[in-house]
Amino acid sequence: HATPRMKFGDHLIRHSIPEWREAYLSYKKLKKKIKAIKKAHHVPTVMNPLTAEQLEETENSEEEKAFQAFFDEEIQKIDHFFHERLQEANERIKKLEVQLEHLQVLQQAGPDSFFQTESMTEQSRRRTTLVTVDDSESWFCVRWYHAYTRDKLLKKHVNQLKKAMKEYYRFLDLLVAFRLLNHTACRKILKKHDKYTGLKTLAPRLEAVEQTSLFFHDKTLDNLITFTERLYIRYLAKGERAVAMRDLRIPDTRFQAVDWDTMISGIAMGIFFLSVVFVIGAVAQADSTNYPHATPVFAMYRGLLLPILAIILVAINVYYWKKYGVNYVFIFGMDPRDTYTYLDMLKVGAVLAALWSLSVQMYLFEHVLHLVHDFWNPLVLAATIVLLFLIPFQGATAGRKWLFRTLGRIVSAPFRKVLFQDFWLADQLTSLNVFFLDMEFFICFYIFSRDTAKPCLDTSNGIRPIISALPPLWRLLQCVRRYRDAPKIHPHLTNALKYFSGIIVVLLSSLAARYRDQEGFSDTRTIVLVALWSFAALCNTLYSFWWDVIMDWGLFANDAKHRFLRPVITYPRRLYYFAIVNDFLCRCLWTLSLSVGFYNVWFTDGLVALLGAAEVYRRFMWNFLRLENEHLNNCGQFRATREVPLVFEYLPSSAVEFGGDDDEEEEDAEAADQNNGWTDITREPV
Repeated sequence: HATPRMKFGDHLIRHSIPEWREAYLSYKKLKKKIKAIKKAHHVPTVMNPLTAEQLEETENSEEEKAFQAFFDEEIQKIDHFFHERLQEANERIKKLEVQLEHLQVLQQAGPDSFFQTESMTEQSRRRTTLVTVDDSESWFCVRWYHAYTRDKLLKKHVNQLKKAMKEYYRFLDLLVAFRLLNHTACRKILKKHDKYTGLKTLAPRLEAVEQTSLFFHDKTLDNLITFTERLYIRYLAKGERAVAMRDLRIPDTRFQAVDWDTMISGIAMGIFFLSVVFVIGAVAQADSTNYPHATPVFAMYRGLLLPILAIILVAINVYYWKKYGVNYVFIFGMDPRDTYTYLDMLKVGAVLAALWSLSVQMYLFEHVLHLVHDFWNPLVLAATIVLLFLIPFQGATAGRKWLFRTLGRIVSAPFRKVLFQDFWLADQLTSLNVFFLDMEFFICFYIFSRDTAKPCLDTSNGIRPIISALPPLWRLLQCVRRYRDAPKIHPHLTNALKYFSGIIVVLLSSLAARYRDQEGFSDTRTIVLVALWSFAALCNTLYSFWWDVIMDWGLFANDAKHRFLRPVITYPRRLYYFAIVNDFLCRCLWTLSLSVGFYNVWFTDGLVALLGAAEVYRRFMWNFLRLENEHLNNCGQFRATREVPLVFEYLPSSAVEFGGDDDEEEEDAEAADQNNGWTDITREPV
């Protein structure tokens, strides 16, 4: 059977730039107006064309006038938006051209262009680079730490300007796509109009639009693209056009003769599911005497599986973000020329899942295979995973750099500006609490206690409570830093309160477990601590659920078209209702750890595995709506590309001492390079 053709209205939505979608031709609204004409007047057919009187009646009808008026309004809307973006593009290229000219001056300058200001102390002295713009009035100045040599400084400047030029060129590419798709939409809707009315408006209306509308006839965009390419070739590619085009253009990866990512992912997932079946059968018939280290090994395999499961679920997130037009690449501050797709992530998760399942089988059948001693299998698996992450495989460098860079900013949260990807990834880590505890147990078991797991599960030394409190502590510090940068009690400190209450829950549960082990279940202090733990967990659950639904997802809006949702939704409506119920139920699962796990009513390690997997799944559902809400905020401001901070700033020649905190300036540059918002690059004279 032939694949059904996609309707152009759906094609327009799928291929439009999500952040600019409101500026496109309202194709479906125009179709409704054509239907109104069809309903009120005769429709021509091949066998029965309309008479001259019928055509005149249709042409002078109110429905036809309404269609033409609305079409003109849409053209004006597109024209206005396109004109604003062209003005923005002209302003940006002027600044970039000046920056590149002064970079060339700096490259040609000798070592004398580098000096240190005498007003600074020896400890805080910084390297300062000046390039003359005018002998009497102004300078362009950039400040860096004194450790930079001239070559390192130039290299940093060149890389920064390359990023700015690439992002600007992508902005122009988006404008080209915007213009072409709107041109096609105009032609399609006029053709459909003529088909159902019998009028011949396509050629004259399209000709009039092409002659009068800026986004049709203006050649400024084409000239800007050519000029940008010439600038990049001259200043940043050493005259090599091929190098410049390779840097500027985004590669088309839609067609592959053989899709190796899909093939590898399929084979690996097949191995994983088949192995799981074998594992379940082996466990059901296993003799416990063959597995003396079953309890610690179970905990270690559990800890290694949870992040693998999280990677696979995030790959599914990425697939649906892409499908529904959520611009995750822009939101996460990734380079669209070199970024991870859902197939890349699925391949990583599938391969790791296959390795995990094979390792579990090696452990279960070790008494038959005699390859690796039973409790060494988890260590071999962990070492293999670490090695795979450290080996610089081709195509995985960008994703690995993004991950390590973001983790570095999470750990140093109070000292660095917090970007969206920072607190998003930190939220993922808060859902991997079981993983952190199992990895602490993993290290303790292999270093200090290979005979019994009990010493490594002891909470009296405070290590496990601290490990458990680390993820919410990182998020707490991020909220404090955001309050420092933008002193608003809500949402920054109110969000910090959520994570502070989570830390309190961790401490109370640890104290309750400690007194339970020492004094028993009936001890007064144990009962009091369990009561306090339950109350704190209840408060944290309700507060966190409210924050998820109202703040992170933006639901329960007053002006929502659908009850309990928001005015604009991207996914099918039922997904939101399911996510609300799912989030509440998964957040309430702590009651099982209190009623079942705390009193050892059931297999406690199995319960922990169930709760850990449920939390990873809850975060998976949370990701859909959190990214969508952030995307809609960007759409409201038409933000589709990043604004990369420029290298040189204006400074009067009379200024000798340079004020300001250079650490803050470097953070601002990094934040604007990677965050999802616009950064004002027009700096006022000092």
